[in-house]
Amino acid sequence: MADLALKMKDAVFILYVVSVILVTLFIVIYVAPRYGRSNIIVYISVCSLIGSLSVLSVKGLGLAIKETLSGNQQLTNLLTYFWLASVAACVSVQLVYLNKALDMFNTSMVTPIYYVFFTTFVILASSILYKEWSCLGASDILGNVIGFLTTIIGIFQV
Repeated sequence: MADLALKMKDAVFILYVVSVILVTLFIVIYVAPRYGRSNIIVYISVCSLIGSLSVLSVKGLGLAIKETLSGNQQLTNLLTYFWLASVAACVSVQLVYLNKALDMFNTSMVTPIYYVFFTTFVILASSILYKEWSCLGASDILGNVIGFLTTIIGIFQV
């Protein structure tokens, strides 16, 4: 838990979180009322951006639960309650905007676009928080990128 708390204080991660929140607020306040009914990307962007934060929050909450069950009490740690509140808030926003997208657009259009956006933002958020790419060589990074692009192309082909 202490390692995760330290990683959360990284300036790049804080910049990512603040950027996600500001972009989401801009979309919700300005873009969604004007273009939400005509552009499928609007609501899906909100779901995906906030979804990237919800995945990290669930990871943190899961870590707190795991440590508590192994005897290292985390119920007195404020970070546990931060993760719990973050999960509740992020999942709530995700559900609201995913339902809006599904109400206005065909499920066969929403699902693949949401999958690609959500996965992209989760990979981005995880790589920023955990610095996952720093230990990979160029060929490994290229392989990951090509694999992900192949998946995206396959999803849109279906």
